[in-house]
Amino acid sequence: MNDPSSRYVRSPDGHHIARLRYAQEIRFGPACYNLSLDSYDFGRRIFGEPCLWSPDSSLVAVQEWLTADERRGPLTRLLLVDLESGLECAVSDASKGFLVPLRFEEGKLVYVRRYYTFGPPLTVEYERDLPGPCCWRGIGVA
Repeated sequence: MNDPSSRYVRSPDGHHIARLRYAQEIRFGPACYNLSLDSYDFGRRIFGEPCLWSPDSSLVAVQEWLTADERRGPLTRLLLVDLESGLECAVSDASKGFLVPLRFEEGKLVYVRRYYTFGPPLTVEYERDLPGPCCWRGIGVA
């Protein structure tokens, strides 16, 4: 854990670690990262910096970038990962905006959609029930 180009986010119970490895920077935009969670490596998929563990360390919410193309993007989604079961679930998508996880509370995930315009950013808060069993799929590497 001594790589200066990586950011490490430890779970609240200290048993899991999310590693965000610097991948690239978007012109006039934020940096993006490659992700590994414990032994799971998400390959060439790219992620924003927001990374939020649930209080019981069973889930992690991350901002996945579906494109880094500045003309089309940003196109992002909020991804939940359950390391114990090896499953992931897309919670929400945003075209031309960013999804930022804020907190887990009482079976819900609270997040904001943030859109940047010529004025101050437009930010809208949402809360979603945690997904049921039918929404999850195996962690995939692209």
